[in-house]
Amino acid sequence: MIEISLSKLKNNTLFTLCLRVHELVLAQKTPEMGIDLFFNRFAEAYNLYKAAMEKVVLSAADVAQKDSFRDTMWVALRAHVKNYLRHPKLSAKAEAILAELDKYGSAVYSQSYEAETAIIKSVCNTLDATFSTDLNKIQANVWFDLLKQADAEFEAAQRSFNKQKTDANEVDAASTIRPELEDALRKLFAFLPMQAEVTSDENLVKLVKQLEVEVSRF
Repeated sequence: MIEISLSKLKNNTLFTLCLRVHELVLAQKTPEMGIDLFFNRFAEAYNLYKAAMEKVVLSAADVAQKDSFRDTMWVALRAHVKNYLRHPKLSAKAEAILAELDKYGSAVYSQSYEAETAIIKSVCNTLDATFSTDLNKIQANVWFDLLKQADAEFEAAQRSFNKQKTDANEVDAASTIRPELEDALRKLFAFLPMQAEVTSDENLVKLVKQLEVEVSRF
């Protein structure tokens, strides 16, 4: 039997292990090995688990992309306002707006997602309430509107990520799908060495040894 304590693996680690097992067996199995019954059951459970896990991965990537664009809009707005510090008539207005932007530091984008969202929300509320006219006068309203839109899109992506992480990763993958996947993988690992011993199929013997090496890495 190929030995490993599956229950001790984190969700992402189990996913990685199953990915490697699936790819390794799929690339080398033949009808002569007689392993289709156990492999197909494992593959079915793995594909369900994979679909649940990928929802979270894609959401996390989307959140990061939205945050990156939000950072770019913040930097662009601040740079635009700074340019007006040299303006002969509007420099004072630009200075006041820049002071509001820098109230929490100039590198807001280096904060955590939650802290950055709170800061941007607070600054935007103040700019809307107090500096709306001045933003128009220094032609910063376009960048300001883009920042607010980028922040709203980030928040929507973050909410989606949190929901999918709970629904897909913790509920589907961990509670519903994972036990079936673990059971199918344990039976596959138990069957393959026995089948290799009974049939003496050279390719199956080789496959079992490769799986043993792969599993030893986890």
